[in-house]
Amino acid sequence: MSTRRRGWGAYEVAVAALFGVVLVVTVAWGMLLPAFDGPDEPWHHNSVARLVDGGGWPPAYEAMVLESTWNAVCESGAAVPGEAGRSTPTSPGERGPLLDGTSQGSAVPDFMLQHPPAHYGLVAVVVTAAGGGDVAWDRAQLVMRAVSAVLVASAVALVVGAVRWATGDRRAGLVGGASVLAIPFFTNAGAYVSNDTLLVAACSATLYLLLRAVREPGAAAWLLPAAGAAYGLALLTKGFALFLAPVVAVLTVLVVIGRRDDRRRSVLQAGAAAVLCLGIGGWWWIRNYLTLGTVQPSRLGARERSESPIDGYSLQDFAVGALDRLNATFWGRGGRPEVALPDVVPWTLSVVLGILVVVALTHRGARWLLVVLAFYPAAVAGTVILNAHGIYWDTGRPFQGVQGRYLYSGVAAFCLAVGSAFHVVSRRLPPRMDRAALPALLIILVAGSVAAQVWTLTRTWASRDPGSALLRGVAEGSPWTLWSVLAVAVVGASSAVLVTAAARVQVEHRAPHL
Repeated sequence: MSTRRRGWGAYEVAVAALFGVVLVVTVAWGMLLPAFDGPDEPWHHNSVARLVDGGGWPPAYEAMVLESTWNAVCESGAAVPGEAGRSTPTSPGERGPLLDGTSQGSAVPDFMLQHPPAHYGLVAVVVTAAGGGDVAWDRAQLVMRAVSAVLVASAVALVVGAVRWATGDRRAGLVGGASVLAIPFFTNAGAYVSNDTLLVAACSATLYLLLRAVREPGAAAWLLPAAGAAYGLALLTKGFALFLAPVVAVLTVLVVIGRRDDRRRSVLQAGAAAVLCLGIGGWWWIRNYLTLGTVQPSRLGARERSESPIDGYSLQDFAVGALDRLNATFWGRGGRPEVALPDVVPWTLSVVLGILVVVALTHRGARWLLVVLAFYPAAVAGTVILNAHGIYWDTGRPFQGVQGRYLYSGVAAFCLAVGSAFHVVSRRLPPRMDRAALPALLIILVAGSVAAQVWTLTRTWASRDPGSALLRGVAEGSPWTLWSVLAVAVVGASSAVLVTAAARVQVEHRAPHL
């Protein structure tokens, strides 16, 4: 007889409520931040616009940014690359369409073609359904940002499940998933038009499915093939997914060797997963290597490494500066002085994270899974720094490409560390404190996220023309419009449901063994 639970209990309601909190917080970022404010957002926006226009996905270095995209950037009052200062923004309601009907290219190369097209194709489908190229570009950008928000919120729900299966504790899963709210820039970055958002969702889905297959007794036959499909989607989104391959391989092996009574069928499922992975996204990188001679074309184009470094080169200065920038841009937008968190904040958060990792490693049932999952963000961080060092060696530009947000696709490792630490600590608390710990932590995380949003938006609009807003209400007055009040109200209601449901989730202190 099946022991599977049917229907929605407190845990499922809490996961849905957390999805709602993250979705509303992220959508609020997207509505209230200036147009084209995100990292490389004009290029991401342009790639969607070109697909909506039927321009396809040309080879790297063979397409220019659409003229209509630069017209939109000028109308938004954002800075145009190569031009000093900002133009005067055009008011919402008077802005031009996403496409001007000419498909004319500018003189600026579209370097997003170095990436695969999955994210842009997905968003283009949604934008087309919302009206396509005839829609005003600011409305189209709101749609694009909304897609990003849905992807990020979905990733958080998947991470909850991943942590739950890794630790054997539903409450640890909720704390782990909600801990993304402790990364102030996570929901901020998730609101922009960017292929990072689909990468975060696809990698989170991959890890959830694999961890469930590792842990769940009598795991369903579809889990491994579904994980392969999810990983294939990640590979068709961004090259960083390649570094997840060792993690996927190790977890797949754990699934196969753990099913001693049905190993042959497990091997067949793993083979199906590999075929799906290669068929959906793996082929892209094989094709790149065979046709271009490299796995991924560089944004800077083909260049040969200099035999000697540029004048003024200092390895020590680079290493210290790169680590500081990686840390600052993981927790906040450290590359923008006007909105960067005070230096003490990211370093304090990193110290707290380090302590939580140490505590999490005492969780016997999950520590090796944490080590396996942590390989992915560690590999991404190392690659980012090595690539930045090569650019610094050749050009003297320090820290180009060092962005902590690149680690977000491995956020499951961060969440597993937090969730495992919660599991270890909570089981040592008196019953009354144990029961109160989860609701209290969730309240603190949501309140901290909202406070960071208010702080960032206040500083952002202090240095920007209100006309740069995507919404008329923000452009004509203050960012604290009806939209802000509505967002706070919905976050408050979702948080109340989250905390109430989480308080009813059964305490589970039995740790599974690997």
